[in-house]
Amino acid sequence: MSKPHYKKRTHFMSVCNRRTHKPVFILYFLLFIPFAAQSVSLKDINKADQGGLNASKSAQMSIAAIDEQIQQKQAEYTQINRETRIAKKYQQQLESQISQLEQALATLNKQRGTLRQTRTHLAPLMDEMFVTLEQLIYADSPFLIEERALRLQQLKVTLSNPTLSLAEKMTRLLDAYQVELSYGYSVSSYQGQLENQQLVTFLRVGRLGFYYLTQDGESFRWLPEKGWQALDSHWTESLEKAVATATGESIPALMTLPDSGAR
Repeated sequence: MSKPHYKKRTHFMSVCNRRTHKPVFILYFLLFIPFAAQSVSLKDINKADQGGLNASKSAQMSIAAIDEQIQQKQAEYTQINRETRIAKKYQQQLESQISQLEQALATLNKQRGTLRQTRTHLAPLMDEMFVTLEQLIYADSPFLIEERALRLQQLKVTLSNPTLSLAEKMTRLLDAYQVELSYGYSVSSYQGQLENQQLVTFLRVGRLGFYYLTQDGESFRWLPEKGWQALDSHWTESLEKAVATATGESIPALMTLPDSGAR
C-alpha cells in the first residue's frame, strides 16, 4: 500500500514540475533582465565617459593649439604694427629731408646764378687789389723790402695759375693784405744792410716811423719822398731804448721818437 502511495506522490511532483517549469523560467528571465540591462548600461556609460574624456582631451589640445596660434598671431600683429609705425616715422623723416634737400637745391641753383655773376666781376677785382697792394708796398717805408717784394712776386704767380680756383686765389690775396696790415700795429727791430753794405740796426714803429742806428752811434730816419735823413745825436739814446723794448731786452715804456713825416 505504501509503495503505490510513493509513486503517486512522485508522479504528482513530476506533474507539478512540468506545470510550473515555464512560470519559473519566466520569473527567472524577468529577474535577470534588470541585471542584464544594468550591466549593459554601465558599460555603455563607462565607454561614453571614456569617449567623453578622450574628446575632452582632444578638445583641450585643440584649444591649446588654437590659443598658441592666437598668441603667435597677436605677437606677429604687434611686431607688424611696431614695424609699421617705425616705417611711417622713417617715411616722415625722409619726406622732411627730401623737402629740405629740395629747398637747399633751389637755394644752390640760385647761388650758382649769383656765383656766375660774381666770377665775372671777381677776377678784375683781384687784379685791382693786387695792383693796390703793390703800390702800397713800394710807396711805403722800405722795411723788410726784400721779404715783402718776394711775397708780392709769389702772389702774382698764384693769381696767374689756371689750376687754382678763384676762392684759393682770393684767400692768398687776403693773406698778403693781412700781413701788410699787421705791420701797422707792431714794433720790430732787426739787423740789416744798407745799399752800401753797411751793417745797421733797423727799428720800425708801426708805420709811423722807420729808423736805423749805426755801430758808431749815428741815427737816421726815413722820410717819404726824401729818403734817409740824419738825426741829431740826442735821439740816439731814445732810439736805443726803443730797440731794447722791441727786442724784448727791456720792459715796454713810453717812447719819445722823432717825427718820421708819415701820415
